[in-house]
Amino acid sequence: MHVTVKNSGATVLAGIRALAACVFFMLAAVECIAQVPNVGWVVDVKSQSWHVNGRQESLTKGKLLPAEGILSNAAPTDGDYLVVANMHGDIIRRLRCSNSGCGACVQNDSCANPIAPLPKAPEEAGYLSAAIDGIKDLFGEHPERYSVHRSRGLSYSCISDTVVVFNSDGGGDLEGLLRNCAEGTYNLEIRAAGSTHGGGQGGSPREVVVSWNPANPSRAVPLDLGAGLYILEYTRDWMSGTAWVLLCPQSSCSAAAESYNAFAAIVDGWGEQVESETRIAYKRAYLDKLSELKDKK
Repeated sequence: MHVTVKNSGATVLAGIRALAACVFFMLAAVECIAQVPNVGWVVDVKSQSWHVNGRQESLTKGKLLPAEGILSNAAPTDGDYLVVANMHGDIIRRLRCSNSGCGACVQNDSCANPIAPLPKAPEEAGYLSAAIDGIKDLFGEHPERYSVHRSRGLSYSCISDTVVVFNSDGGGDLEGLLRNCAEGTYNLEIRAAGSTHGGGQGGSPREVVVSWNPANPSRAVPLDLGAGLYILEYTRDWMSGTAWVLLCPQSSCSAAAESYNAFAAIVDGWGEQVESETRIAYKRAYLDKLSELKDKK
């Protein structure tokens, strides 16, 4: 039996070209998908049933969201919610569920509006983009570290998470910490917050008594503590509260303080659209990230 193969080289070459073209278009499609810009991120979420574009991965705090993404809840239950901000930090979606389904909230309505796709990507990512990129992994790996539990003391707490600058004599400017507090004497207990790697936390707290006078807020208070991240607890009469404080020397603290204040202003601007515990958690995670960055220098 005799078989004749005609133009076998040309046939193989044509097949290779077709395969190469197929691979090229597949890679182009993958690259196109990978280049879909992010338009926002998850500020707060309750339930693991929230997804974007039908993906299996559940949405978590700090998760970046693609432009024109479709948000959905696969198994809605009463009380489930999702809050989304754009890359400038403005809240752009508030979704809430009942047992019958989920809807978008507009101001203080019943949250029964249809859930629209996320908007197209903005021209500029905004200041908060880099900040969220820096802390989203901390939320994912150590969510319990930043959790804030409701308590009577929290409702009446006047101290604020902040960056405290100390001078060459070891004195700290506590204006940012106590700016919302009334004049009086405050008993402070300060202990190291440790790191996300589990080192340096706890130990014997340092006790400091502060006579706070809002009329003279910049008076330095002797702290005698090294640079680092601290958890501070205070008591005064029937009030108590907790704050995180990044303590650093004046020579290297201005940039960290400016960065934190800008971030905190955006977070505080969310107001009642985001629960107070969540706002506090974001600010503490950002202080934690600033502390890590300073440790690496």
